[in-house]
Amino acid sequence: MQSGLQEPLHPEFVGRISTSVRSCELPLTLVDIGGIPSAENEAICASATHALFILGDPSREAEWSEFCRKVGLKVVAVIHSDYHGAVDTVPATDEDGVYRGSVHHLERGEPVAERPTIRALAKILAEMANRGE
Repeated sequence: MQSGLQEPLHPEFVGRISTSVRSCELPLTLVDIGGIPSAENEAICASATHALFILGDPSREAEWSEFCRKVGLKVVAVIHSDYHGAVDTVPATDEDGVYRGSVHHLERGEPVAERPTIRALAKILAEMANRGE
């Protein structure tokens, strides 16, 4: 259970990751910024273009949407991480153009590459990269 409190990221770390994001020339790069909208994460995301949420608590979508609006990120997908669920809901485009779905039982160290939602997200992101988005 996450308390909602997070130690501030070390300034040198934030600087190094921010520089990496800003300097990246790959067509697609994913950066996991963790579960807290913070000034440090704003700095890391300042040069990014898109966001994908994987939320254990769907009620935090508005908070993360505001973070993305503030930083200038386009939200691509919102995925509910249902730890106790038994099946995925494959992402589908909502009326706002955002893909929405769910993924079940994400556990560190367990393979997820064959999960329907993970496969669908990979396809969505690969298509975006191919189009240069």
